[in-house]
Amino acid sequence: MMETISVSQFKINPALVIAQSRAYPVSVTAHNQIKAYVIGKALYEQLIAQLEDQNDRKAIAATDFSIGKDFGQLTQELGL
Repeated sequence: MMETISVSQFKINPALVIAQSRAYPVSVTAHNQIKAYVIGKALYEQLIAQLEDQNDRKAIAATDFSIGKDFGQLTQELGL
């Protein structure tokens, strides 16, 4: 279950919120509205890796390999 903390509470003990975010994101609220999420380093890195993989798959799917662009050239353009 996601923890929720107010901005005021976050200001009092940000280290605690960061520690809590290692297991699951923590939502930060102001005036009962979520304004931000604090997520742990491992989860952030996992999300970024998944987004990069998704973008790579879209680029590969959009490529017309019949026009002569080889896979090596494509991977170089994608920085893989």
